[in-house]
Amino acid sequence: MSSRVILIVVCCIFAACTAASAAGPVNGDFETGALAPWVSSYDPVLTYSVIVDPSNPANHIVQGVPGPDNGTWPYSTWLGNLAQGGFDISPSTEYTASRDSKTLGDKWIGWGVANYGESSFYEYNATGGVVAAHGVGADYTLHDWTTQSATFTTAATAAKGYWYWNGDLVDSQTAQAIYLDNFKLTATVPEPGSLVCLVSGLGLLGGLIRRRK
Repeated sequence: MSSRVILIVVCCIFAACTAASAAGPVNGDFETGALAPWVSSYDPVLTYSVIVDPSNPANHIVQGVPGPDNGTWPYSTWLGNLAQGGFDISPSTEYTASRDSKTLGDKWIGWGVANYGESSFYEYNATGGVVAAHGVGADYTLHDWTTQSATFTTAATAAKGYWYWNGDLVDSQTAQAIYLDNFKLTATVPEPGSLVCLVSGLGLLGGLIRRRK
């Protein structure tokens, strides 16, 4: 077996193992052209939709716009929540959670209370209990595309991850929206599952080479 073939096989094994154990949300870049499996907790008062990025026609993004004035707050239109959970994460592993956002409009109200206008990443244990929460940026002001992130080590009992963007309260007299894109969760070092897969694959490759000889 030539060295070139061996190198190609090793690269394929590593790529397959990394993909098989990668953690993070499904459709985090929205390039499917659809919102699912992301969901909103307040669909009756909010429209989230996947649109073509006005500044990059090759890219899809999520647009959130305020729902109708519900008459209960001085600033009573607001952006509901966008969330996705249930994907696997590894315990005691360092991750970086990140996402991109852009706010639009002539005024943006950031209340800064009850997590309005903030992204969070939650860790759940195997029985569905929250074991940790991490803030991943906030959108309290008008701003252009910005990447915000947080790096953390998961709890020893962590099993599932949950991405959550809690919509901001906004001024009902102004036209506003938010763009969201590229929700990611990346292990800063290879996850245990990736390493096991890689070692197993290399062991199999070694056996094939010995048999070839």
